[in-house]
Amino acid sequence: VRVRARHFTLLRRPKPPGILEWQRATGALAVFNAGQFYPDLRYMGLLVSNGDTVSRRTHPGFQAALVASGGGGPRDARVLDLSQSPLARERGWSDVAQSFMLFDRGGGVRVRRTSRVANRTAVAEDTDGHLVVLVSEGGYTLADFAELLMKSPLRLTHAMSMDGGLEAELVVSSGTFHYASFGRWPQGAGTTAPGALAPLPAVITLEAP
Repeated sequence: VRVRARHFTLLRRPKPPGILEWQRATGALAVFNAGQFYPDLRYMGLLVSNGDTVSRRTHPGFQAALVASGGGGPRDARVLDLSQSPLARERGWSDVAQSFMLFDRGGGVRVRRTSRVANRTAVAEDTDGHLVVLVSEGGYTLADFAELLMKSPLRLTHAMSMDGGLEAELVVSSGTFHYASFGRWPQGAGTTAPGALAPLPAVITLEAP
């Protein structure tokens, strides 16, 4: 599949869609939230969508980036630890979404320990170099979520966090398989869950080539 970073302004929409509308508009196999944004909807950090730079200013505190080169082959999308692999423009990344590291290849937890509990979205790489997208069906602190992923049987080497809370969302629609998680997890709430209608200025889509 192809990994794309998308922003609502490139859809020529006056306001950000919810995640279900994002999926309908793009026809993507999967859609999830693409990092943090300010109250005025500006993206926190660098955001590049299909070669168009939406947000130019890198965030000095964010040391991770989900990057893609526009193809659908192995290693065409990566999770970069920017403390080890600074973004190289000459690499030709067509899509970039900057956020922060959860844990690194050395097993170091890269987030502070706080008491804040929220649903979480993360993107990781495994030992085979595959991207793994995860959402939690319930709340964790960032440090607890990082440790949970490191101890999981998924063989993850490193992971970055996208936005958490109500915006931690994932929709998958592939053939007869459908799945959705909407930021909070009231069982059986379906599309009436508050997160289903939460506006998302930026998302990541996974699209068939």
